[in-house]
Amino acid sequence: MIDSCTILANGGKVLFEYKSGLNVPDLINDFVEFTLTNQSTNAKNSQINLKNNVLMYRQNNKFNYTIILSHQNIISIPYSNSLLAEFDRIVEVNIENLNQSILSSTFLNLVRKFEDTDLESKRNKAPRSFKETDKYLKSQLVSKESEEKRVMKGYSPKSKSDAEKSPKTAKKSTKQARTWSGDNMKDNNKSIKALDYSKDSTVDRNDEAIDANSLIDQNGIGKFNSEGLYEASELETPLMNSEESESSGFLSYFQNLTSQRVLKEEDLAPVLETLRNHLIDRNVAVDITGVLSESILKALVGKKIGTFSRVHTIVSTQMEQSIKKILTPSTATDVLRDINFVNKTENRPYSLVFVGVNGVGKSTNLSKVCFWLLQNKKKILVAACDTFRSGAVEQLRVHVRNLTSLCENLNLVGKVELFEKGYGKDSATIARDAISFAKNNEFDVVLVDTAGRMQDNEPLMRALAKLVTMNDPDKIVFVGEALVGNEAVDQLSKFNRALKDFSGLERPRQIDGIILTKFDTVDEKVGAALSMTYVTGKPVLFVGTGQTYTDLKKLNIKSIVCSLLGQ
Repeated sequence: MIDSCTILANGGKVLFEYKSGLNVPDLINDFVEFTLTNQSTNAKNSQINLKNNVLMYRQNNKFNYTIILSHQNIISIPYSNSLLAEFDRIVEVNIENLNQSILSSTFLNLVRKFEDTDLESKRNKAPRSFKETDKYLKSQLVSKESEEKRVMKGYSPKSKSDAEKSPKTAKKSTKQARTWSGDNMKDNNKSIKALDYSKDSTVDRNDEAIDANSLIDQNGIGKFNSEGLYEASELETPLMNSEESESSGFLSYFQNLTSQRVLKEEDLAPVLETLRNHLIDRNVAVDITGVLSESILKALVGKKIGTFSRVHTIVSTQMEQSIKKILTPSTATDVLRDINFVNKTENRPYSLVFVGVNGVGKSTNLSKVCFWLLQNKKKILVAACDTFRSGAVEQLRVHVRNLTSLCENLNLVGKVELFEKGYGKDSATIARDAISFAKNNEFDVVLVDTAGRMQDNEPLMRALAKLVTMNDPDKIVFVGEALVGNEAVDQLSKFNRALKDFSGLERPRQIDGIILTKFDTVDEKVGAALSMTYVTGKPVLFVGTGQTYTDLKKLNIKSIVCSLLGQ
């Protein structure tokens, strides 16, 4: 995603400037300083890295200006050189009269054209057929050689007539196909009744007794604080033997630094390079490894350290402080406080919309958040706005039924209901009706479940932007898998871009918080949590760690540090 585009005259005057948002850093002064202090290249297109951003620039010596594009260095944009060249041609033609609004519109259309072309080329990259592979060609060669050997030994070559003479194997009995229409339907009424789950069978399933103990993990239940509020438990910190922790993991890289001399930057350079590779292996984004390495460099340079235990203490402390700084967001993470404030001051329900790609566990983690709110005596309405996926409404109905049973078994004051209008309807309208229904019936919270969608699916992303724009929810929660590592960063960035591009608002809404699912499966590769918070500036509200309703944890910084320090 291109964050900014600037046309800078050689004299320093800004001829044109475009920024994709309010939070885009101003790097022009840094760029000018860099080009003045560094030798310029003869290449027409050049690239530099400044403050976690990539600056691609193209110099036009005919009209004495430079075009500069910027984007975050965690994102790869393959078409940037072509975009620069095409935009340069347009600027040349209109150099005498550069209209800001027209040029901005032209630039955005050009970016969309290259993005669409890039996406289409990725879709059209079909794999080779088997006949085009070396393996197939070798098999044909071996087959030909075998046939020649048969002929040399006196055998006649195989022909189609030989195959026809070979006995045919008896056909296996196949399953009779079910008839869905026509006269044969009359003979198939028994099968049709067996397939109808919409009436009596639904009642039977609802009457089945639910084992509440199977829905929660007693060891994972949180605690009530001094104010009587239920708090989700924190991630457990892995137990590490002190001797093992000092002799294993990346801390072992610092063993050679123990000496009676003062440490210099050149002494630490090779060790920090190894450290960066270690952190990248833990799914930590490249720019974050630089932040962590820089903090350790500042802590050790100029110090005389005699024992390794001293190095261990300094490095561990600096890592914890740096990670805490990254994971401590600029926005508040106390969702419960926000809910209470809105309920009391504005006399309306607090709405949360859960978004994300397919199969990450939005509905499951929505139900975990619902259980957490039920523990805090909230009246919750779950809005079934996934009208696309078959079984989505039924899945939420089961969750609501389970949570209602838990309320009865655990004597909880909270209450949960499902708001649904079936499939094939407009999800934005359903969400609006659900929020209106919740307000009229004095619900405290509305949890809106949405359909999973890939970040490059424009029609579905437009539908999501419509839902958000029409209903203006209090919080938009992105649900992502910890398993996919830094791919989740790309998903999150493109969701934000779609909400901005398709909303039609001057100040469009963006993702407000993150839930990372399947966190119990990543072991020490916890870097996705750091990367997503660092790139977006948004907090990780919870992490999902299992299948029960109590498997929703708060992120523990010490747990992250221990995972990064491990072998």
